[in-house]
Amino acid sequence: MRKSQLKAVDIRGLEASINRLQAELNRTAARRREPDGAPAYERALNAWHAYQHEALLLWTPQVQTCIREGEGPWRHVALTFLEVGPWFFRSGYLSAQLCRVLKQSALAPHECERIRQLMLSALTQRHGEEFREYVRLAIRVADLPLYEALAEAAHRHPEPIARARAGWMRDALRRHALCPLAERARRTMP
Repeated sequence: MRKSQLKAVDIRGLEASINRLQAELNRTAARRREPDGAPAYERALNAWHAYQHEALLLWTPQVQTCIREGEGPWRHVALTFLEVGPWFFRSGYLSAQLCRVLKQSALAPHECERIRQLMLSALTQRHGEEFREYVRLAIRVADLPLYEALAEAAHRHPEPIARARAGWMRDALRRHALCPLAERARRTMP
């Protein structure tokens, strides 16, 4: 398996390219029943299927095995992908899958810290069903400072959806990961 050197700007480029291809596909799909619309739709469809980007290798079982088995460039790319939080067709499914793979991994302390920061930034990102996987990953890397930050965000964050998400994540940590830590935090919080 080839090593990857993808950065945030590369993932943003992937997002822009897929969104452009998707927009063209949608535009031509609306006209595909017209006499001159079918060839344009076929070109857009072929361009969609032909598109290649190194970050799309994150879908492959080989790369997911590399992420699961150890620190390295693909794990870094997976964390960067989650930190960037791109928004394109099927990106939420990929984010959820990466969370599941990381949850199964033996994470280094600096990777756990990156994930904890990611959990706090995930409160305000656009999310669908994958937020549930973010919560499950948060349980895996939970510590008292994360719990306290989530408790603070649940009460004081200016965005209502972020307050709700922080509460959901905090409650999950309390139930599944941090019973003793949550109790200690409750005694120390005003």
